[in-house]
Amino acid sequence: MFMWVVNLGEPSLPFIHALLWELSELHFHYDLLALNHFINAAMWQNPDACASWQAAYNAILLGEVVGGMWDSPLTGVEVGLFLGNVMNSDYVVCINAFYSFVTSWPNAPTTFSEELTTTSLEARAHDVSTSLQVFYIETFFAYTGRPPVIPRRVPVSG
Repeated sequence: MFMWVVNLGEPSLPFIHALLWELSELHFHYDLLALNHFINAAMWQNPDACASWQAAYNAILLGEVVGGMWDSPLTGVEVGLFLGNVMNSDYVVCINAFYSFVTSWPNAPTTFSEELTTTSLEARAHDVSTSLQVFYIETFFAYTGRPPVIPRRVPVSG
């Protein structure tokens, strides 16, 4: 979302929403990457493993700009990891990439017998997404002692 800010003394509500959303998304991205680096410190020395994780990491995060929406109004639509519906191909890509990203972590869930597709049952997609989300939260807390930031919903512009 692009907007001119003349005075930060009284920022508009849409600006505050956009800024807080961006900060929470960035926080999630860096926490995810830092946790993976900590858990797999030795493997980061392997260029092939790093390339594989980078590809999965990039697929988890939709777009180069966090949220991918600085040039459009905030929509209020659920997007990204752990959100959405199995009929949305971006959601399916995010979940499959996240699973690929965390498979090397200790106690990674084995909920997948096959990748999700847009023809997967909604209930199965929800179960897989929930399992991965709980695993991430528990793993993050076990290593850091604090709950992770997980963005939930894009706010609506003005």
